Amino acid sequence: NSQLTSANDEIANGYNYTMGYELSTTPDQDKAIASEFKNISKNTSYSLTSLDGENCATTVNSSLKKGEVITGCGENGIAKAIPSMLMNSIKENNPNGTLHDAKTVIDQKLEEETKKK
Repeated sequence: NSQLTSANDEIANGYNYTMGYELSTTPDQDKAIASEFKNISKNTSYSLTSLDGENCATTVNSSLKKGEVITGCGENGIAKAIPSMLMNSIKENNPNGTLHDAKTVIDQKLEEETKKK
C-alpha cells in the first residue's frame, strides 16, 4: 500500500495494532469467511466507537465463526468492546496458528519491492 513507507510507520493500520495471527484453514473455510466478511461490510452498519452494530472485532468473530473456526467468543460477548480480547481468545482456541509482526512483514515487502527495481 502506498502509505506504508517503513516498518516504523505509525500509520501502518491506523490503530497501532502491529500483530496478526494466521490460522490454517481449508479452501471451503476461506470461502465462507470471505463471504461473511463481504456480507457484513456491505449490509451492516460499522462503528469503531459504538457497542451497537459491527466493529472490527465483531466482524472478524462473525466471519471466522461462519468458517467454523472456534473463536471462544459469543455473539454478544466481550469481542464487541475489546478487540485484543478476541485476538487472545482466538490464539487460545487455535494454538497451532502463527503470530506475525506487521512491521516485519511490511519491511520484508518493501525490501522485495526495492530488489525488483
